[in-house]
Amino acid sequence: MYVTPKRCPKCRYERQPADTAPEWQCPSCGVAYAKAEGSTTPLPAETRIRSRPASGGDGGLAKWVVTGLCAVGIGWLMLETFRHETQPRAIASAQASDEQPQVIMYATNWCPYCQQSREFFRRHGIVYTEYDVERDRDAYRENRRLGGGGVPMIVVGDQVVSGFNAQRLTQLLEPWMR
Repeated sequence: MYVTPKRCPKCRYERQPADTAPEWQCPSCGVAYAKAEGSTTPLPAETRIRSRPASGGDGGLAKWVVTGLCAVGIGWLMLETFRHETQPRAIASAQASDEQPQVIMYATNWCPYCQQSREFFRRHGIVYTEYDVERDRDAYRENRRLGGGGVPMIVVGDQVVSGFNAQRLTQLLEPWMR
């Protein structure tokens, strides 16, 4: 009686009588014939994958150690980010020393509200630094980081004023206004 040799559906290897791989596995590519054929016939018991119990028997301590290390790492990154992004409390120190806090304005040259801010600073003798968000990529990024979707974005010490707000600027800068 002639038996047709088994052919792997994946790599097309024809099984030889001298092959030492189990009958259910292709000696060439190692795939299970049933898996390569897409068959629903079960594999022999010795080849079935055994799953771990769902109630967390293995690796319990390792999971907690990894989770703890991740939490410490995230905490450290947040602390470093906060440390680098926060500006010193310029208003409190400026009031103590009668020195005007740093005033930075992110603006454009065509914006009428930016022009009103410039006029406000000039009229009241406020020293400020202006960055054009259309010409300076770093200024644009800083404006966005501060929450600015538009201009002007004015930073007085550590206080952010979105748009031209004469009342808020007066409140923040009154001791230094002429």
